[in-house]
Amino acid sequence: MANRTRLVKRWKGFAPTGWLARIARDVEFGERNRLLVPSRFFWVLVLAPLVLGERTFAGLARLFTAMTGLPVTDSAVQERFSDATARFMRRAYEGITRRIWYRVGTELKGVLARFKDLTLIDSTVLRLREFLAKKFPASRTNHTKAAAKMHTVMSLKKGQVEKMLVTAETVNDSKAFEIGPWAEARLLLFDLGYFSWALFARIGKEHGYFISRLKSSCNGVVKEVRRGMRGPVGSIGLKLKECIAQGPVSDLDVEYGQGKKRIILRTICIWDPHTREEHWYVTNLSPKEFSAEEIAELYRLRWQVELLFKELKSDVAIDDLRSKREEVILCHIYAALITLMLSRFLCAEAARWADIDIDNLVPRLVTKTLRCLAPLLGKAAVTQGPRGLEQVLELILETIAIHAVEPNPGRPGAFRKQQKRRA
Repeated sequence: MANRTRLVKRWKGFAPTGWLARIARDVEFGERNRLLVPSRFFWVLVLAPLVLGERTFAGLARLFTAMTGLPVTDSAVQERFSDATARFMRRAYEGITRRIWYRVGTELKGVLARFKDLTLIDSTVLRLREFLAKKFPASRTNHTKAAAKMHTVMSLKKGQVEKMLVTAETVNDSKAFEIGPWAEARLLLFDLGYFSWALFARIGKEHGYFISRLKSSCNGVVKEVRRGMRGPVGSIGLKLKECIAQGPVSDLDVEYGQGKKRIILRTICIWDPHTREEHWYVTNLSPKEFSAEEIAELYRLRWQVELLFKELKSDVAIDDLRSKREEVILCHIYAALITLMLSRFLCAEAARWADIDIDNLVPRLVTKTLRCLAPLLGKAAVTQGPRGLEQVLELILETIAIHAVEPNPGRPGAFRKQQKRRA
């Protein structure tokens, strides 16, 4: 078992009280209320998604009282929300992301070891109250007047959301993030919402890699055929849709776009006999290092971000946004992301505490387990001393190690399969 003193020290390293106080001063989130000081308010917001069915001001006030033993009014909680509060939660989220990733992250192994990171880029829609329709107009106003879109950059190596941006639903996905030097040596996986020849060219310029699905409307000119097309020589120079596939896998080089936007990309087609459909991909990964089948398998890892969205919505209620105030909405979004990082942090600590492989624990089961123990954790975090805190942490880690174990250890997921595949 891990040393108890070190356990409490690592816990306090997640979001130290003094560190939160410094952030609050930097963003002018002052201690106007002696009860609702920044550190207490932070833990109320972070644990609320696990405890409360609805995050109302009254619910937050009751949770605060349950955690601290101090009575507080609904109006006092409501007044604590401001633009400064949103800045405080954003800074806390960004800081915790940097502070804990090395504890919750996973070393890339096998064929993935050549990449600096695997980055999944996607977005999800969050429905809002119609009072926010002017700031966050929805795309389909016939049934929803207001909706936000949460654009995320998820790191598989760090196991968490690395970057996040909230916009109106009407904002195009491709305009949410800029590709820069951060993309170097990373493998980026996109959905069609981010499809852009300019984006792909920019990733290559920054010495990064990508895999994306190919839009059905794309019909470039075939430049080279490695496998899968009838008469390889005869296919060169033809439009992609004029070529006749031969076999379940095709691997080509195709020129897309016109003029300055012209780009040659490796294009892959995989026939699915179960759905009787073709799956088309474009990438800049070399055929000498990755086969067409491996490209398709790598792209399946993009499903991890869909699982993340499902966990955020189902387990930490990130889409339960009932307020008509933008700053309150942003606070709850950042709080939900921190809640998920707290779950990942305790998952890693539970594996260390029980001396088991972290892959044997299921993140979603950890979050569900934490939901039952969150009130106890909240009270210990803000009111009890080191002795009481260590007892609560031991109970939580032991419970996670018992109840969050992978029910099918012999059936590894897509990420673990790639980790085990030889380079």
